[in-house]
Amino acid sequence: SIVVVSALAGALCLIVAMRPPPRSMDDDQQGSRRMLSSAASNGRGSPRIIVHAGPPKTGSTALQHYLRSPHVQKSLAHDGWVYPEPVRSVRGGQHHDLAQCLKGDLSKDQCSHILGTYESKLAALRRRGKSVVLSAEHFAGLATASDPNAITDMIRWLTRKGGGWSA
Repeated sequence: SIVVVSALAGALCLIVAMRPPPRSMDDDQQGSRRMLSSAASNGRGSPRIIVHAGPPKTGSTALQHYLRSPHVQKSLAHDGWVYPEPVRSVRGGQHHDLAQCLKGDLSKDQCSHILGTYESKLAALRRRGKSVVLSAEHFAGLATASDPNAITDMIRWLTRKGGGWSA
């Protein structure tokens, strides 16, 4: 399934849900860890994709740096999640390139390469049963783009070309 999260509250929820486990876990903590692992497959065995659309100045960059840190990457992988490297990293780990292509802000030549690479990358992760987190401030711009269907178009792209994710 596809989940679109916006604003600081969404970023904080992701940070809390994906924080690394403590060194020793009691039964409640182990139960929470199992819930996070099962959240990766939304309880039906299908991987999930979360698109974090954090507007500017809401902590998006802090979330993205956190998700890219080695200990968090390891914890995410353990629980079936992946925060993939962007195809074209302009601002250190944000998926602006994908958002810009979906908004039509980059040339067709640039987007052909970027979208094609994301299509392959996301499809491979889905086939391996991995859930994915994508994050960029530019995703929030889709909601205010001149095209009122921009978010619907992004979800349509993820379901058709971006690996066959279900909406």
